[in-house]
Parts: sequence; C-alpha cells; structure tokens
Amino acid sequence: MLSCSKFLIIADDFHNLGKESIISFVESDEKHYILITRDGFVNIFNAEEVNNNFILEDNKQLFVSELKTNGTRRLIINNYNNQSIYWLNILRKGKKIILTEIIDEITTEKFFVKNMTVNNFHFIYLNQTMGCISIRQI
Repeated sequence: MLSCSKFLIIADDFHNLGKESIISFVESDEKHYILITRDGFVNIFNAEEVNNNFILEDNKQLFVSELKTNGTRRLIINNYNNQSIYWLNILRKGKKIILTEIIDEITTEKFFVKNMTVNNFHFIYLNQTMGCISIRQI
C-alpha cells in the first residue's frame, strides 16, 4: 500500500455564502490530487490534469484573498516549481476548478494580496532577488 507523502489543507468561505469550503492537496510519490469539500460533498481532481507544473511543498505557498472588490475569495498559490503565482477558481459549486496564472517569473516565499487603491489589487511580496519588498498590480 502506497503512503501519502504530502497533505496540505486550507479552509475558508470561498463563495461568500457563509459556508466553509475545504481545499486539500494530497500527494503520493505517483499521484497528485486536489479535493474540494463543500456542503458535505467531495469532488476530487487530478492535479496534473489541472496543471502539470503544479507542485506544493508547504502551506506558506497558499493565501486566501479577494481579487475584486466585494468579490468571492480566491486561493492564491505560489508555485515554486515554475516561479509563478496562480489563483484557484472554483466553478459550478466545486464541480470544476481552473488554475489561472496571474504573475510569472517571481521568486518569493512571503507574500499577500491586498487592494491598495479603490479597484486595483496588488501582490505584495518579499523580493528575494533584490532583497526588498516589491509590489505588483494584478
């Protein structure tokens, strides 16, 4: 029997409905899955079918934020493997997911997303290349 090599989990109200959803990332040496749990239902996705460069090492790669004013909350993912930032879009009540790249060519381990002006959201991060705090508009 194969064992689980990584298990990461994050919970939030991703749909602004006052109901918690749970997103789990489960990996063995051979398989990688994303599980979306909402309203007592679990949907399982093969992570390699969603994005074949997608690798998670720890919870520091995950952050939950709005990307639009009064919008639904999104899971922001820092993919160390290809140095890109993605947001996970949950569609059809958890029956479909899409990973959308929002920033590429970035090397950081510490970051967050915040609306710094009325309608613009920004990615604020510790720029490891330049040794400073950097801000990029999303």
